[in-house]
Amino acid sequence: MTYLRELHLDYVDLPWSLPQSLANLSSLTSLTRWTLRGHSLSPRPTAPETALAVSGANCLAGFPPNFRLRTLKPSTCQDATIWEVLNAIGDLRSLKQLGLSGTNFLGELRKSIGNLKSLRQIFLGVLPNSIGNLKSLSYLDLSGTNFLGELPNSIGNLKSLSHLDLSETNFLGELPNSIGNLKSLSHLDLSGANFFGELPNSIGNLKSLSHLDLSWANFSGELPNSIGNLKSLSHLDLSWANFSGELPDSIGNLNSLNYLDLGYSKFSGEIPPFIGNLSQLTYLPLFESNFHGQLPSTLGNLAKLTSLNLRNSLFSGQLPSTLGNLAKLTFLELENNLFSGKVPSSLGNLTQLEELLLSYNNFEGKFPVSLTNITKLTLIDISGNQLKGSIPSEISRLTNLSSLYLSQNSLTGAIPSVLYTMPSLSQLYLDQNQLIGPLQFQNISSSQLNLLALSGNRLDGLVPRSISNFTKLHMLYLSSINLKDKMELNIFFQVKELQSLDLSGPSLFYGIGNGSCNTVLNAFWFLVADKEALNHLWWLATFQATKDINSNDELIHETALSPLLLATTIDKVLEKANMDYESKSQKECQDILYSVDDLIDFESLKERASHCSDQNHSSICSLES
Repeated sequence: MTYLRELHLDYVDLPWSLPQSLANLSSLTSLTRWTLRGHSLSPRPTAPETALAVSGANCLAGFPPNFRLRTLKPSTCQDATIWEVLNAIGDLRSLKQLGLSGTNFLGELRKSIGNLKSLRQIFLGVLPNSIGNLKSLSYLDLSGTNFLGELPNSIGNLKSLSHLDLSETNFLGELPNSIGNLKSLSHLDLSGANFFGELPNSIGNLKSLSHLDLSWANFSGELPNSIGNLKSLSHLDLSWANFSGELPDSIGNLNSLNYLDLGYSKFSGEIPPFIGNLSQLTYLPLFESNFHGQLPSTLGNLAKLTSLNLRNSLFSGQLPSTLGNLAKLTFLELENNLFSGKVPSSLGNLTQLEELLLSYNNFEGKFPVSLTNITKLTLIDISGNQLKGSIPSEISRLTNLSSLYLSQNSLTGAIPSVLYTMPSLSQLYLDQNQLIGPLQFQNISSSQLNLLALSGNRLDGLVPRSISNFTKLHMLYLSSINLKDKMELNIFFQVKELQSLDLSGPSLFYGIGNGSCNTVLNAFWFLVADKEALNHLWWLATFQATKDINSNDELIHETALSPLLLATTIDKVLEKANMDYESKSQKECQDILYSVDDLIDFESLKERASHCSDQNHSSICSLES
């Protein structure tokens, strides 16, 4: 096998040491994975032998001298001990790549690793000081390892290193100042690392660095001002980091930066005006942070920005009109802040915008008509503000809009009928406003609405029977809409796809009639574990229920209530329920259902509920035995 170049020994049981004859395979340069189930190459461990699912450090023991291996990539090592570590690793003089990432070595790796002068890529479980002898090393991945002790200061001797990953490591102590000697480093990942203390000022010496990830890192104190020396930096992640104080002004020097993540960070103060110097930025999350105050007008200089997220923070004041300069913005999220004033009309210039979220601020004035110029919008959320005036009919221009949230404002006037027929609109929230006028559902057979929320308005007239023409409506909320006239409940049974219906509030109904039962349950705000009880709920909604339950006939009591209740709770329900109903009042059904709510045993309900006749809804439902 003199021409053998790769040897795959995956999941093969091997003897105590690799045969000397392997050294004769002069073309063999790659050895990937193998398994030593129940074995460990010499020296034999004193601890009980364990079966390794996929080999780890013990797989490296016992290599014959002059083995010309260049690539060695064993997989995860489970609970490896010092006995399982390479006995003669220094003999692999041709080795250029060693992969031991994600291991759980106990003890120290042998100092002989320092003899591997040709090693260029390494994935280690533990790290001796002799690591600094690997002058040709260009790639070092120590991610996810559980090291003992501190990161050796000799790490700074790896002058050829271009990639260093220390993420999710548990080194003790501070990051050594010698890190600043790695002048060739272009990628440094310290995310989730357990180093304590401040980030060394020498970090600013890494002039070739293009990627720096400090997210979730345990560093404390302020971010060193020297960070501004990293002129080649294009990616800087500071999310979830523990740095305190204000952002150093020197960050404004990072002209190559296109990704800056400050989400969930603990920096304080206002967003500094120098943020506008970062003209290459495309991504800027600032959500859930401690920043506060007004946004600088210089944000408008970030012409390449595609996403701006400031949600759940303490920003205040008026939005700068310069936000309208962000011509490439596709996502703008400003919800849950303290912004005030009018929504600037300049936002209408953001023609690439797809999602606009401004909810739960203090915006006032009318709905900004300029937003109807942004035809790519799929979502608008301005709920929880102080908007007044009517909803402009020009909103029909937004043919791609799928969700519109205008709840909890002070909007007035009639609901534009075009909202019910917009070609992409599936969710419409207009609840908790002051909208007036009769409901008008015309030409809605092609409507895409599956959710319509109109609760808490000042609508009048009747709910028109044409509501049954909504063919995709699943959820309908009409509670406390101040209708002057009562309505027939059975018109909602014609909305075939309806699954949730809220009609709570003042008395709205008369009559039940025949029809589909599939929405009765939700109409009375009551969840029942078995659909077989639906017809019984229908009966409870009638005035007949009051007469039957007030009757002195115990058989009628049991027949009326047993499909919903255990027999032992019937007396409790009768005692608890207020029987003082007014004739033909919806309060009958409401009070009964509220009274039994906390007494129902749903598991028993599943066993005891019976089928009622689909046609005879006005009669009492009997329980099948």
